[in-house]
Amino acid sequence: MIFVYRERGPQAVSVSAEVGARRPLHCTAVGKACLAALPDTERRTILRRITLTAYTPRTITSRSVLEAELADVHRRGWSSERREFSAAACCAAVLDHAGRPVGAISAAGPAERMERIFARIAPIVASTAEAISCRLGYAPR
Repeated sequence: MIFVYRERGPQAVSVSAEVGARRPLHCTAVGKACLAALPDTERRTILRRITLTAYTPRTITSRSVLEAELADVHRRGWSSERREFSAAACCAAVLDHAGRPVGAISAAGPAERMERIFARIAPIVASTAEAISCRLGYAPR
């Protein structure tokens, strides 16, 4: 995943991802959101090709655990990163007219702050991604 835009929040401490920064698919909220939105065959092909590198003790490095996590992400409509790569985030994929992921909306911050507010923030992130997706021609089921 590559970050193409970032809006800084009002808090003094924030996440360090800058525009142009690259992040792995398997252990970031943006990566998992986009993977979960892909058709099954394409997702499985990508998962066979990538190395599930451990970046922290919490990084998912098992394909079966990652696949179960992606199924949960697909079902609930948003993903999370809970100190698997660096901080904490919740994210939802933005889909085009054909239902393919073309980007993602993410809210991220220090884990100590974000983990307390996931339940409140995640539905906002998911509904924002859906609204953008609808403007791109996506028709939710």
